[in-house]
Amino acid sequence: MSEAAITEEVRALYEKYPFPGPYASEKPPQLDGMTSYTYVCYQAFREYRSHQGRRILDAGCGTGETLRRYALNNPGATLVGFDLSQASLDLAAEKLGRVEGVEWHLEQRDLLELAPPKEPFDLVSCTGVLHHLADPLKGLRNLVPYLKRDGIFAIYLYSAYARREIEMAAEIIRMLCGPQESMDKRIDVARRFFRGLPAGHFLLDQAKFETDVRDWIERDEHLADMYLHPREINYTFDMVLELLDGAGLEIVRFYDEEAWDLERLLPDEDLRRRTMFMSRRQKYRLADLLHPRPSYIFMARHKAYTPSRTVGDVPLISPVAAWVTRRPAVARPSIPPDTMIEVLGFAHRSYRLDGDAVEALALCDGARTVDEVADARAAATGADVATARKINRTLFTTLEKQGIVLMKPKEASPGTGI
Repeated sequence: MSEAAITEEVRALYEKYPFPGPYASEKPPQLDGMTSYTYVCYQAFREYRSHQGRRILDAGCGTGETLRRYALNNPGATLVGFDLSQASLDLAAEKLGRVEGVEWHLEQRDLLELAPPKEPFDLVSCTGVLHHLADPLKGLRNLVPYLKRDGIFAIYLYSAYARREIEMAAEIIRMLCGPQESMDKRIDVARRFFRGLPAGHFLLDQAKFETDVRDWIERDEHLADMYLHPREINYTFDMVLELLDGAGLEIVRFYDEEAWDLERLLPDEDLRRRTMFMSRRQKYRLADLLHPRPSYIFMARHKAYTPSRTVGDVPLISPVAAWVTRRPAVARPSIPPDTMIEVLGFAHRSYRLDGDAVEALALCDGARTVDEVADARAAATGADVATARKINRTLFTTLEKQGIVLMKPKEASPGTGI
Protein backbone atom coordinates (compact mmCIF):
# COMPACT_ATOMS: atom_id res chain seq x y z
CA MET A 1 0.00 0.00 0.00
CA SER A 2 1.34 3.45 -0.89
CA GLU A 3 2.31 6.09 1.66
CA ALA A 4 -0.63 8.25 0.59
CA ALA A 5 -3.10 5.36 0.90
CA ILE A 6 -1.90 4.45 4.41
CA THR A 7 -2.08 8.10 5.49
CA GLU A 8 -5.63 8.39 4.20
CA GLU A 9 -6.74 5.24 6.04
CA VAL A 10 -5.25 6.55 9.29
CA ARG A 11 -6.90 9.96 8.76
CA ALA A 12 -10.27 8.32 8.03
CA LEU A 13 -10.04 6.20 11.21
CA TYR A 14 -9.56 9.24 13.46
CA GLU A 15 -12.11 11.32 11.59
CA LYS A 16 -14.72 8.71 12.47
CA TYR A 17 -13.30 7.68 15.86
CA PRO A 18 -11.34 10.57 17.45
CA PHE A 19 -9.19 9.15 20.23
CA PRO A 20 -9.54 9.57 23.11
CA GLY A 21 -13.12 10.81 23.07
CA PRO A 22 -14.77 13.69 24.94
CA TYR A 23 -15.14 11.63 28.12
CA ALA A 24 -11.37 11.85 28.71
CA SER A 25 -11.62 15.54 29.60
CA GLU A 26 -14.19 14.89 32.31
CA LYS A 27 -11.34 14.37 34.77
CA PRO A 28 -9.05 17.34 35.49
CA PRO A 29 -5.63 17.10 33.81
CA GLN A 30 -2.82 15.92 36.06
CA LEU A 31 -0.08 18.01 37.54
CA ASP A 32 2.91 15.94 36.51
CA GLY A 33 6.55 16.16 35.55
CA MET A 34 6.10 14.36 32.23
CA THR A 35 4.48 17.45 30.70
CA SER A 36 6.45 20.09 32.59
CA TYR A 37 9.10 21.73 30.42
CA THR A 38 11.10 22.73 33.50
CA TYR A 39 11.15 19.27 35.02
CA VAL A 40 11.77 17.42 31.75
CA CYS A 41 14.78 19.64 30.99
CA TYR A 42 16.04 19.22 34.51
CA GLN A 43 15.86 15.45 34.26
CA ALA A 44 17.42 15.46 30.79
CA PHE A 45 20.16 18.06 31.18
CA ARG A 46 20.34 18.81 34.92
CA GLU A 47 19.59 22.40 33.92
CA TYR A 48 16.96 24.65 35.39
CA ARG A 49 14.92 26.27 32.60
CA SER A 50 11.78 28.24 33.24
CA HIS A 51 8.66 27.35 31.25
CA GLN A 52 7.76 31.02 30.86
CA GLY A 53 7.69 32.10 27.22
CA ARG A 54 8.58 28.64 25.88
CA ARG A 55 7.15 27.25 22.66
CA ILE A 56 5.82 23.67 22.83
CA LEU A 57 4.67 21.62 19.83
CA ASP A 58 2.53 18.50 20.14
CA ALA A 59 3.02 16.77 16.78
CA GLY A 60 0.07 14.43 16.40
CA CYS A 61 -1.91 16.00 19.22
CA GLY A 62 -5.10 14.02 18.58
CA THR A 63 -7.97 15.23 20.72
CA GLY A 64 -5.74 17.40 22.91
CA GLU A 65 -5.34 15.38 26.10
CA THR A 66 -1.56 15.84 26.20
CA LEU A 67 -1.91 19.51 25.23
CA ARG A 68 -4.25 20.01 28.22
CA ARG A 69 -1.58 18.68 30.52
CA TYR A 70 1.09 20.85 28.90
CA ALA A 71 -1.20 23.84 29.37
CA LEU A 72 -1.62 23.20 33.10
CA ASN A 73 2.03 22.43 33.78
CA ASN A 74 3.55 25.26 31.72
CA PRO A 75 1.66 28.48 32.43
CA GLY A 76 2.95 31.26 30.21
CA ALA A 77 4.08 28.94 27.40
CA THR A 78 2.71 28.94 23.85
CA LEU A 79 1.21 25.64 22.69
CA VAL A 80 0.86 24.44 19.10
CA GLY A 81 -0.80 21.21 17.99
CA PHE A 82 -0.58 19.41 14.63
CA ASP A 83 -2.85 16.54 13.67
CA LEU A 84 -4.00 14.73 10.55
CA SER A 85 -7.65 14.55 11.65
CA GLN A 86 -9.82 17.66 11.68
CA ALA A 87 -12.39 15.89 13.86
CA SER A 88 -9.67 15.31 16.47
CA LEU A 89 -8.55 18.94 16.25
CA ASP A 90 -12.11 20.16 16.72
CA LEU A 91 -12.38 18.16 19.93
CA ALA A 92 -8.96 19.41 21.05
CA ALA A 93 -10.10 23.01 20.49
CA GLU A 94 -13.13 22.42 22.70
CA LYS A 95 -10.93 21.08 25.49
CA LEU A 96 -8.30 23.82 25.28
CA GLY A 97 -11.00 26.46 25.07
CA ARG A 98 -11.99 25.54 28.62
CA VAL A 99 -8.46 26.11 29.94
CA GLU A 100 -7.95 29.70 31.09
CA GLY A 101 -4.84 31.77 30.44
CA VAL A 102 -3.42 29.54 27.71
CA GLU A 103 -2.17 30.64 24.30
CA TRP A 104 -2.68 27.83 21.79
CA HIS A 105 -2.97 27.20 18.07
CA LEU A 106 -4.06 24.05 16.20
CA GLU A 107 -3.31 23.09 12.59
CA GLN A 108 -4.32 20.17 10.38
CA ARG A 109 -0.93 18.92 9.23
CA ASP A 110 0.49 15.68 7.82
CA LEU A 111 3.83 14.91 9.48
CA LEU A 112 5.01 13.28 6.26
CA GLU A 113 4.43 16.52 4.33
CA LEU A 114 5.75 19.19 6.69
CA ALA A 115 7.17 22.42 5.36
CA PRO A 116 10.20 23.95 7.17
CA PRO A 117 9.19 25.75 10.37
CA LYS A 118 9.03 29.53 10.65
CA GLU A 119 10.33 29.30 14.20
CA PRO A 120 11.61 26.21 16.07
CA PHE A 121 10.25 24.99 19.39
CA ASP A 122 11.78 24.45 22.82
CA LEU A 123 10.00 21.11 23.21
CA VAL A 124 8.47 18.83 20.60
CA SER A 125 6.16 16.10 21.83
CA CYS A 126 5.43 13.21 19.49
CA THR A 127 3.70 10.61 21.63
CA GLY A 128 1.83 7.63 20.23
CA VAL A 129 2.20 8.92 16.66
CA LEU A 130 5.32 7.75 14.81
CA HIS A 131 4.34 4.08 14.97
CA HIS A 132 1.16 4.91 13.01
CA LEU A 133 2.95 6.70 10.14
CA ALA A 134 3.52 5.09 6.76
CA ASP A 135 7.19 6.14 7.10
CA PRO A 136 8.15 6.86 10.75
CA LEU A 137 11.74 7.83 9.90
CA LYS A 138 10.58 10.38 7.33
CA GLY A 139 8.11 11.82 9.82
CA LEU A 140 10.76 12.12 12.55
CA ARG A 141 13.26 13.67 10.15
CA ASN A 142 10.62 16.20 9.16
CA LEU A 143 10.18 17.16 12.80
CA VAL A 144 13.89 17.57 13.59
CA PRO A 145 14.06 21.15 12.15
CA TYR A 146 11.14 22.08 14.41
CA LEU A 147 13.30 21.55 17.51
CA LYS A 148 15.81 24.12 18.74
CA ARG A 149 19.40 22.95 18.95
CA ASP A 150 19.17 22.88 22.75
CA GLY A 151 15.58 21.62 22.73
CA ILE A 152 14.12 18.35 23.87
CA PHE A 153 11.95 15.75 22.15
CA ALA A 154 9.32 13.76 24.07
CA ILE A 155 8.73 10.51 22.18
CA TYR A 156 6.42 7.55 22.82
CA LEU A 157 6.65 4.33 20.79
CA TYR A 158 4.88 0.98 21.15
CA SER A 159 6.91 -1.92 22.52
CA ALA A 160 6.89 -5.15 20.52
CA TYR A 161 7.66 -7.27 23.59
CA ALA A 162 4.76 -5.99 25.67
CA ARG A 163 2.11 -5.80 22.93
CA ARG A 164 2.28 -9.48 21.99
CA GLU A 165 -1.27 -10.21 23.20
CA ILE A 166 -2.62 -7.12 21.44
CA GLU A 167 -1.02 -8.22 18.16
CA MET A 168 -2.47 -11.71 18.56
CA ALA A 169 -5.98 -10.40 19.26
CA ALA A 170 -5.76 -7.98 16.33
CA GLU A 171 -4.73 -10.83 14.01
CA ILE A 172 -7.63 -12.98 15.22
CA ILE A 173 -10.09 -10.14 14.58
CA ARG A 174 -8.67 -9.60 11.08
CA MET A 175 -9.16 -13.30 10.34
CA LEU A 176 -12.76 -13.17 11.55
CA CYS A 177 -13.63 -10.13 9.43
CA GLY A 178 -14.21 -10.04 5.70
CA PRO A 179 -11.84 -7.85 3.62
CA GLN A 180 -14.64 -5.49 2.56
CA GLU A 181 -16.45 -5.19 5.89
CA SER A 182 -17.01 -1.69 7.25
CA MET A 183 -15.22 -0.45 10.35
CA ASP A 184 -18.52 -0.44 12.25
CA LYS A 185 -18.95 -4.15 11.49
CA ARG A 186 -15.34 -4.89 12.44
CA ILE A 187 -15.86 -3.15 15.78
CA ASP A 188 -18.95 -5.29 16.37
CA VAL A 189 -16.97 -8.45 15.59
CA ALA A 190 -14.15 -7.37 17.90
CA ARG A 191 -16.49 -6.58 20.76
CA ARG A 192 -18.33 -9.92 20.46
CA PHE A 193 -15.00 -11.72 20.30
CA PHE A 194 -13.75 -10.22 23.57
CA ARG A 195 -17.10 -10.61 25.31
CA GLY A 196 -17.07 -14.29 24.42
CA LEU A 197 -13.69 -15.01 25.99
CA PRO A 198 -13.80 -16.79 29.36
CA ALA A 199 -12.81 -14.85 32.46
CA GLY A 200 -9.08 -15.04 33.03
CA HIS A 201 -8.22 -15.59 29.35
CA PHE A 202 -4.69 -14.38 28.65
CA LEU A 203 -5.90 -12.03 25.88
CA LEU A 204 -7.92 -10.18 28.51
CA ASP A 205 -4.91 -9.69 30.79
CA GLN A 206 -3.64 -6.17 30.18
CA ALA A 207 -2.51 -5.43 33.73
CA LYS A 208 0.78 -4.03 32.45
CA PHE A 209 -1.21 -1.34 30.67
CA GLU A 210 -3.17 -0.63 33.86
CA THR A 211 -6.42 -1.23 32.01
CA ASP A 212 -9.23 -3.76 31.96
CA VAL A 213 -9.95 -4.96 28.42
CA ARG A 214 -13.59 -5.60 29.31
CA ASP A 215 -14.01 -1.89 30.11
CA TRP A 216 -11.81 -0.78 27.22
CA ILE A 217 -13.88 -2.54 24.54
CA GLU A 218 -17.08 -0.72 25.49
CA ARG A 219 -15.88 2.37 23.60
CA ASP A 220 -15.72 2.17 19.81
CA GLU A 221 -12.69 4.48 19.56
CA HIS A 222 -10.75 2.26 21.97
CA LEU A 223 -11.36 -0.85 19.91
CA ALA A 224 -10.54 0.99 16.68
CA ASP A 225 -7.31 2.47 18.01
CA MET A 226 -5.93 -0.61 19.75
CA TYR A 227 -7.14 -3.58 17.68
CA LEU A 228 -8.27 -2.30 14.29
CA HIS A 229 -5.69 0.30 13.37
CA PRO A 230 -4.69 0.25 9.68
CA ARG A 231 -1.05 1.04 10.48
CA GLU A 232 0.93 0.02 13.54
CA ILE A 233 4.62 -0.69 14.08
CA ASN A 234 5.73 -2.22 17.36
CA TYR A 235 9.35 -1.48 18.24
CA THR A 236 12.16 -3.38 19.87
CA PHE A 237 14.83 -1.38 21.66
CA ASP A 238 17.24 -1.86 18.75
CA MET A 239 14.59 -0.56 16.35
CA VAL A 240 14.15 2.55 18.54
CA LEU A 241 17.87 3.26 18.37
CA GLU A 242 17.93 2.71 14.60
CA LEU A 243 15.05 5.17 14.16
CA LEU A 244 16.78 7.84 16.24
CA ASP A 245 20.14 7.29 14.57
CA GLY A 246 18.49 7.79 11.19
CA ALA A 247 17.11 11.15 12.33
CA GLY A 248 20.31 12.35 13.97
CA LEU A 249 18.89 12.09 17.50
CA GLU A 250 19.79 10.23 20.66
CA ILE A 251 18.03 9.17 23.82
CA VAL A 252 18.78 11.33 26.83
CA ARG A 253 16.70 9.58 29.43
CA PHE A 254 13.63 7.40 29.77
CA TYR A 255 10.71 8.84 31.69
CA ASP A 256 10.63 5.63 33.72
CA GLU A 257 14.40 5.58 34.16
CA GLU A 258 14.12 3.74 37.46
CA ALA A 259 12.55 0.77 35.64
CA TRP A 260 15.82 0.29 33.73
CA ASP A 261 17.95 -0.10 36.86
CA LEU A 262 20.03 -3.28 36.49
CA GLU A 263 20.69 -3.40 40.22
CA ARG A 264 16.98 -4.03 40.70
CA LEU A 265 16.48 -6.20 37.62
CA LEU A 266 19.61 -8.31 38.11
CA PRO A 267 19.98 -8.81 41.88
CA ASP A 268 22.84 -11.34 41.58
CA GLU A 269 25.96 -9.26 42.33
CA ASP A 270 28.30 -11.51 40.33
CA LEU A 271 26.07 -11.29 37.26
CA ARG A 272 25.89 -7.51 37.60
CA ARG A 273 29.69 -7.35 37.59
CA ARG A 274 29.55 -8.91 34.14
CA THR A 275 27.70 -5.81 32.93
CA MET A 276 30.34 -3.35 34.14
CA PHE A 277 32.04 -2.99 30.78
CA MET A 278 28.88 -2.97 28.70
CA SER A 279 28.06 0.19 26.76
CA ARG A 280 25.08 2.29 27.83
CA ARG A 281 23.14 0.91 24.87
CA GLN A 282 23.90 -2.66 25.87
CA LYS A 283 22.79 -2.04 29.45
CA TYR A 284 19.50 -0.55 28.28
CA ARG A 285 18.93 -3.47 25.93
CA LEU A 286 19.62 -5.97 28.71
CA ALA A 287 17.20 -4.15 31.01
CA ASP A 288 14.57 -4.18 28.27
CA LEU A 289 14.90 -7.94 27.88
CA LEU A 290 14.74 -8.47 31.64
CA HIS A 291 11.62 -6.35 32.05
CA PRO A 292 9.71 -5.51 28.85
CA ARG A 293 7.65 -2.38 29.35
CA PRO A 294 4.38 -1.49 27.58
CA SER A 295 6.02 1.31 25.61
CA TYR A 296 9.19 3.32 25.17
CA ILE A 297 8.65 6.85 26.54
CA PHE A 298 11.80 8.89 26.46
CA MET A 299 13.49 12.25 25.98
CA ALA A 300 15.72 12.74 22.94
CA ARG A 301 17.95 15.55 21.69
CA HIS A 302 20.06 16.71 18.77
CA LYS A 303 23.38 16.32 20.53
CA ALA A 304 24.46 15.39 24.00
CA TYR A 305 25.97 17.57 26.66
CA THR A 306 26.31 16.98 30.36
CA PRO A 307 26.43 19.98 32.71
CA SER A 308 29.38 19.82 35.09
CA ARG A 309 28.63 20.33 38.74
CA THR A 310 29.75 19.45 42.23
CA VAL A 311 27.08 18.73 44.78
CA GLY A 312 28.54 21.07 47.39
CA ASP A 313 28.61 24.28 45.37
CA VAL A 314 25.57 24.01 43.11
CA PRO A 315 22.82 26.58 43.79
CA LEU A 316 19.61 24.95 44.92
CA ILE A 317 16.35 25.69 43.24
CA SER A 318 13.42 25.46 45.59
CA PRO A 319 11.51 22.14 45.66
CA VAL A 320 9.95 20.82 42.49
CA ALA A 321 6.43 21.84 43.44
CA ALA A 322 7.49 25.48 43.88
CA TRP A 323 7.25 26.29 40.19
CA VAL A 324 3.74 24.88 39.85
CA THR A 325 1.54 27.68 41.12
CA ARG A 326 -1.41 25.39 41.73
CA ARG A 327 0.47 23.32 44.29
CA PRO A 328 2.25 24.79 47.34
CA ALA A 329 5.97 24.30 47.75
CA VAL A 330 7.04 21.66 50.23
CA ALA A 331 9.81 23.86 51.66
CA ARG A 332 7.73 25.24 54.52
CA PRO A 333 8.87 25.13 58.13
CA SER A 334 5.28 24.42 59.15
CA ILE A 335 5.35 20.93 57.66
CA PRO A 336 5.51 18.44 60.52
CA PRO A 337 8.37 15.91 60.26
CA ASP A 338 6.00 12.96 59.82
CA THR A 339 3.83 14.58 57.14
CA MET A 340 3.33 12.64 53.92
CA ILE A 341 3.85 15.13 51.09
CA GLU A 342 3.04 14.71 47.41
CA VAL A 343 5.80 15.86 45.08
CA LEU A 344 5.87 16.41 41.35
CA GLY A 345 7.42 13.57 39.39
CA PHE A 346 6.64 11.20 36.58
CA ALA A 347 3.81 9.87 38.70
CA HIS A 348 2.18 11.11 41.87
CA ARG A 349 4.36 9.86 44.68
CA SER A 350 4.56 10.55 48.39
CA TYR A 351 7.64 10.78 50.58
CA ARG A 352 7.93 10.94 54.33
CA LEU A 353 10.17 13.87 55.26
CA ASP A 354 12.17 13.69 58.48
CA GLY A 355 13.08 16.71 60.57
CA ASP A 356 16.45 17.25 58.88
CA ALA A 357 14.87 17.32 55.43
CA VAL A 358 12.15 19.77 56.52
CA GLU A 359 14.72 22.14 58.07
CA ALA A 360 17.00 21.95 55.03
CA LEU A 361 14.21 22.48 52.51
CA ALA A 362 13.05 25.54 54.41
CA LEU A 363 16.39 27.18 53.53
CA CYS A 364 16.09 26.54 49.75
CA ASP A 365 15.71 29.94 48.15
CA GLY A 366 17.21 29.48 44.68
CA ALA A 367 20.43 31.22 45.72
CA ARG A 368 22.01 29.19 48.52
CA THR A 369 24.15 26.22 47.58
CA VAL A 370 24.05 22.87 49.35
CA ASP A 371 27.08 23.81 51.43
CA GLU A 372 25.63 27.22 52.25
CA VAL A 373 22.47 25.54 53.54
CA ALA A 374 24.69 23.33 55.70
CA ASP A 375 26.64 26.36 56.96
CA ALA A 376 23.41 28.13 57.93
CA ARG A 377 22.15 25.09 59.79
CA ALA A 378 25.52 24.61 61.54
CA ALA A 379 25.58 28.26 62.62
CA ALA A 380 22.11 27.95 64.11
CA THR A 381 22.89 24.77 66.05
CA GLY A 382 26.60 25.14 66.77
CA ALA A 383 27.39 21.95 64.86
CA ASP A 384 30.72 21.24 63.18
CA VAL A 385 30.66 22.80 59.69
CA ALA A 386 32.62 20.01 57.95
CA THR A 387 30.33 17.35 59.40
CA ALA A 388 27.22 19.36 58.56
CA ARG A 389 28.36 19.75 54.96
CA LYS A 390 29.01 16.04 54.57
CA ILE A 391 25.57 15.15 55.97
CA ASN A 392 23.88 17.82 53.88
CA ARG A 393 25.43 16.65 50.60
CA THR A 394 24.14 13.13 51.21
CA LEU A 395 20.71 14.47 52.17
CA PHE A 396 20.31 16.65 49.06
CA THR A 397 21.62 13.96 46.74
CA THR A 398 18.80 11.75 48.04
CA LEU A 399 16.19 14.52 47.77
CA GLU A 400 17.25 15.23 44.21
CA LYS A 401 16.86 11.58 43.21
CA GLN A 402 13.37 11.66 44.66
CA GLY A 403 12.53 14.74 42.61
CA ILE A 404 11.97 16.97 45.64
CA VAL A 405 14.68 19.50 44.79
CA LEU A 406 16.33 20.77 41.63
CA MET A 407 20.03 21.60 41.68
CA LYS A 408 21.08 24.23 39.16
CA PRO A 409 24.19 23.15 37.16
CA LYS A 410 27.22 25.43 37.00
CA GLU A 411 27.81 25.17 33.27
CA ALA A 412 27.35 22.91 30.23
CA SER A 413 30.11 20.81 28.72
CA PRO A 414 30.27 18.19 25.93
CA GLY A 415 29.10 14.72 26.81
CA THR A 416 27.94 11.48 25.26
CA GLY A 417 24.41 10.13 24.99
CA ILE A 418 23.11 6.82 23.72
